[in-house]
Amino acid sequence: MKCKVCGNKLSGRKRVFCSQSCCVYSKRKSNQENYRKYNPFLPKRKCVSCSKEFQPRGESHQCCSNLCRESYRKQQNRIRAKIRADNPKSNVKYWETFTPQVKDTTRLSPLPVSNSGYSDSIKEYLDNGGEIKLLPAQLNGRTPEVNLTNLSGWSVESLFGFGFEIDLLDNLVETVEEADAY
Repeated sequence: MKCKVCGNKLSGRKRVFCSQSCCVYSKRKSNQENYRKYNPFLPKRKCVSCSKEFQPRGESHQCCSNLCRESYRKQQNRIRAKIRADNPKSNVKYWETFTPQVKDTTRLSPLPVSNSGYSDSIKEYLDNGGEIKLLPAQLNGRTPEVNLTNLSGWSVESLFGFGFEIDLLDNLVETVEEADAY
């Protein structure tokens, strides 16, 4: 008997292939045939840069080589730049056409007082010339890094976001103790 791939004489118990390399070669070839059976080549098309016919690898493949793709991209960028120079409105980016919706905290009106238990006192205060000021948002609490395995130095209060107040109190206590020491 002879090997299916190379035609060498089979020895010993071997019945189809003479070696492992012939077996692998045969499997690879049959896999390629099966792949092409269900995934045929796309029809050939012309390169948009050099007009040479080529075999595309996918639907969006337009150029035959990296050099053609780069030259095509540069050509398109030159065309876009010329259009922008001729039409100044095209210089504006899409996201620049929207005005940002930023709230100015200095002009915010205070919250309604009608649902407060002290609404009468608040109205009296405002009628007598008082002014309600909105304070800036408070800083968020500290949080450890993601996947932190060692939590040394982090108290339970700090982990739940109360770290700034505790740090301020610790600093205050330290300064009072230092002042008492002198």
